[in-house]
Amino acid sequence: VIALLPLALIMALNNLVTRNSFTEASRRSLINNASQVAGCLDDFVTSNIWEISLESKAPALAQYLVDAAGANSSAASSSAHKQAAEKVLLGFQSPETVQTCSAQRRHINAYWLLDSSGTILIDTRQSDLGRDESGKQFFQMALTSPTPVIAFGDGPKPDGLYFAASVFS
Repeated sequence: VIALLPLALIMALNNLVTRNSFTEASRRSLINNASQVAGCLDDFVTSNIWEISLESKAPALAQYLVDAAGANSSAASSSAHKQAAEKVLLGFQSPETVQTCSAQRRHINAYWLLDSSGTILIDTRQSDLGRDESGKQFFQMALTSPTPVIAFGDGPKPDGLYFAASVFS
């Protein structure tokens, strides 16, 4: 019995030291991985904000918005300026553009061009054309911000991040 007591004490101490060592190693690994993920997310957001800032300055987008605001909808929807704006947005999303820009660009599902009332005038996927987005957080934020914004989807099923910027003529 006396010989077993020191052995049990050594085993318990060894168990405690080993458990603490593994816990500390796991904690350091978790912190390192979280830092890497945070860095990737920061890069993703920063690069997309920067790119949407540049893209929103495309003259074809502003010219079409001027046409759409001043003309009846049928004339604006068939205008050469609309075709030019569509070509610009599709160019932003093309595989060649994605390869020359940041790798994160492959996660962009669609580009929309909305008028000042929140109606989608151009949609690179064509599935949301004409939809009213005026109540959405990203639209409200973009209307009031001089710089590009990022917002979470705020529908019944939040569907991702929205990067938005005002287009000025």
